[in-house]
Amino acid sequence: MRRLAALLLLTSPAQATFDQVGEVVLGTAQTLEQGELLVGLFSPIGYGVNDALTMFIHPVNWALLTPNAAFRWRLFEGSGVRVSAAFGGAGTVPTEDTVGGDHRRPLGHVDAGLLTSVEVGGGVVLTARVGYQRDVNPDDDDFDGAVTIGWVISPSSFLQLQGGVQVGREAGLKAPSAHLTYVHSFGALHVAGGVAYGEFPLGLESGAVAACPNDWAAPCVWPVVDVFWRF
Repeated sequence: MRRLAALLLLTSPAQATFDQVGEVVLGTAQTLEQGELLVGLFSPIGYGVNDALTMFIHPVNWALLTPNAAFRWRLFEGSGVRVSAAFGGAGTVPTEDTVGGDHRRPLGHVDAGLLTSVEVGGGVVLTARVGYQRDVNPDDDDFDGAVTIGWVISPSSFLQLQGGVQVGREAGLKAPSAHLTYVHSFGALHVAGGVAYGEFPLGLESGAVAACPNDWAAPCVWPVVDVFWRF
């Protein structure tokens, strides 16, 4: 479930255009300002609890009976550098199909990580993440890392490339993931489109989220499309 959020987490700066690369929030260590709200058709809902703490929930996963919440707490902000802690969790509501049996994906997890974003000039911001995730049913300890490159091309155009990998103590190397997404700003309205590679996040199998639909090879390549607003 966390991959779905990561693949669609793109947003604009506070002015609803891409004037300041340091204000790009999702996919970086930046946080929303207090009271700001991010709402999309497929992307997570974000809310600025205060200037240093942002909360996210993913309504698509809630619709799939997978309650979830994530938080980002900004720990440091300097000249072109930001460091934040990220933590959260998700769990599938137990049903006859999800209790017991052999699951290809865990039925729940809690996770924590550290994000560091650095502005390198030319409208480019680099973000690195390292984290830990505790999976439940089947139980496993996962360690993950990701690198994101964001480029503010113009006040109305933004491009993001992200790649990551996850290693489980029991399962070993899991499918790597990557996505390339372009976002165009029409003021408060933003339209995103791109392509993603990794475990397909919405293939349903026996009531649980599967790696890919049965007729797809794993890992998968699929399009990413979203429309969202920031208030």
